Formats: sequence, structure tokens, C-alpha cells
Amino acid sequence: MYDQEGIAFAAHRSLLRIALSAGVLAWPVLFVMNASTVGIERAFLTLVFAYVLIAVVTLWLAPLAAREVRHGLVRLLILGVLVRASAFAFLAIMADAATPTSILWTTMFFAALTGIARSLSAAPYGVISAELSRRTFAREFWVAAAPVLGGVLAVACGAPALLGAIALFALLSVVPLSRVQESYEYFSFGFDETFRHLISSRFRTVFWASFARGAESLVLYLIWPLTAFVLLGGSLSALGAVLTLCALAVWLSRGAMRAWRKRWPFSHGTVVSLRYV
Repeated sequence: MYDQEGIAFAAHRSLLRIALSAGVLAWPVLFVMNASTVGIERAFLTLVFAYVLIAVVTLWLAPLAAREVRHGLVRLLILGVLVRASAFAFLAIMADAATPTSILWTTMFFAALTGIARSLSAAPYGVISAELSRRTFAREFWVAAAPVLGGVLAVACGAPALLGAIALFALLSVVPLSRVQESYEYFSFGFDETFRHLISSRFRTVFWASFARGAESLVLYLIWPLTAFVLLGGSLSALGAVLTLCALAVWLSRGAMRAWRKRWPFSHGTVVSLRYV
């Protein structure tokens, strides 16, 4: 699957990654919403719980979503993107409309939709992304620039405009998928059988490695940005600039880190976290 299909899939991934790169700023927006009603400490704990909820929803629904690959990988991928766009569109609406009593449920519903989107996308990306994901500097630059552009947009037009733009970019990423040929797979394990294999001694290393990556993700995409957001005085534009500079540093240092990773068996998330630090 190269040529036109490869170009189309690369365009899809680039647009979606731009959306998700700017989407990190959604957590500071939720943080401000929750802090306005329950205070900084409880708002922070609420978002940590919401991030854990994403992981739990993904874990429980991924085996069920994997069984749907027999109906088409691209179809499942599009559904996952639509759910993800719906999550940001919902948050864009509720950013101004949420009442003090509905902010908590807004946060948890956003987390649940994000978890559903991840579970729907996991199997398709696992099958078709490896051979079609070729990164170039131009693509990585725009992915890296997304946070600072998103921060400027949020300051100029408000958080709902930022969240709406993220949802729009996610929706636009569906368009190139029309040029990717549909393919079908078969996942034979049932729900119970999947988890029995997951916790078996044979896959214990994979099981704990997944937990380690989840912890790294929690620190890298939630705790660290929120900490920086507070230290920067609650400025989304400043946080966006810091995230962009860090992402560019990660990209420019990839060669040295690739050589370092060959010598020490750290996971990819650990290497990225160290580069961010």
C-alpha cells in the first residue's frame, strides 16, 4: 500500500496528529473549568482520574472493537476519528455552556469519548500504519507548531474556538481515507479470552509494559503540561510555545536518542519524556 494510498494515509495521519498535538491544550482548559468550582488541588486530581478513565475505557473496549475489524479496518478507523472529533466538539460547546454542577460530568464524558476513540483506532493503526507512516520534517514541523498556534487562537478567540478547530482538523483527516483501500482482518478471541491471555505468564511482560507506558503518558501529556501551565501563570499561549519548542527539540534530537536507545532498553515513552525534560 504505497503511492496514492501511502500519500493519502500520510495526509490523514498528519492532519490527525496536528489535531491531537493541539489537543493537549484541552487539558488546561478543563483544568481551569474545574478549578473555578473545586479549587486547584481537586481540579488536578479530577483530571488525573479522567485520564485514568480514558485508559480503563480503552482497555475494556479494545477487545470488542478488535472484533469489528472483519467489517473493515478503514471503516473502524473513520468511526474512531469521528468519535474523537465529537469529543472535542462537545467540549467546545460546554466550555462556555457548562454550569458549576455539570463541569465534572463534562470532564468525565470527554474522557469516556476519548477512550472510546482510542479503542476504535487501536486495531486499525496496529495493522495498517506501520508500512504507511513515513515522517518528514515538513509534517513534523506542523505537528510541533500546532500547540503554539492553538495557544494563540485560544487567546485571540477563546477556548471554544481552539477546541472547535481541533475537532475540524480531526474531521478533515477523514477525507484522505477515501483513497485508502478497505481491508479486512479477523480477530478470533472473545472478550474473556483476550484478558485471560493478557494476564497470563506468557504475556506478563507486555501487560506490565503497557502499564508503564500508561504511566509515562500520564506524566508526559497531563501532569507535565498542567504543571507548566500553572508555572506560566495560566497562559495557554505560553504553554503552547513551550510545547512547540519541546516537540522541535524531540525531533531534532531523534538521531542521538535513537543511538542511545540501542544501548539502553528504555521504552519509546521514556526516551521522549527524557527529551522533554
